Amino acid sequence: MSSYRRVSQHEGAPSSDGSLEASMTRSRMERLTDKGTALAWVVLAVFVARWTGFYTTILSGEDTNRFLLRLAVLGFGTVTSLVLYLTVYLPKVIGLKADSSAWGVYCPKVIPTITALAVVSYLLAIRGTWPVYGCLTPIIFGTQMMGALMSLHFVPAGNMC
Repeated sequence: MSSYRRVSQHEGAPSSDGSLEASMTRSRMERLTDKGTALAWVVLAVFVARWTGFYTTILSGEDTNRFLLRLAVLGFGTVTSLVLYLTVYLPKVIGLKADSSAWGVYCPKVIPTITALAVVSYLLAIRGTWPVYGCLTPIIFGTQMMGALMSLHFVPAGNMC
């Protein structure tokens, strides 16, 4: 069996072997590979944070630009609030269906706002710590962001949404 399989062009269409379940499920090896990759990113992020003193520098570093870091934190907080608005408030309080297709109709400017705020906040955070880490700052922040994102692989989904 080939490791590649045909992806259907239409939502709900059966895969090349004819079964809808085969196109929606993933093998245990694929899931384990994803978990292993996520674990590697998390371990790398922890290692980089410990080796560079990342969180100590962010919280109490003397050479950092505090104003820019505060703006970055404000931006990341706004991004988090908007994501919670889309994923918790709209489905649970308003009763909007849980998939993301309704977001473009109900609140079309939220996703571009999240994107712009996240990029600007990331750049502000990099500029705020540039005096400490120099050219390594984007790499350090990149590993921290990937580690934070990949750590969500280990949060059980449950029936939150």
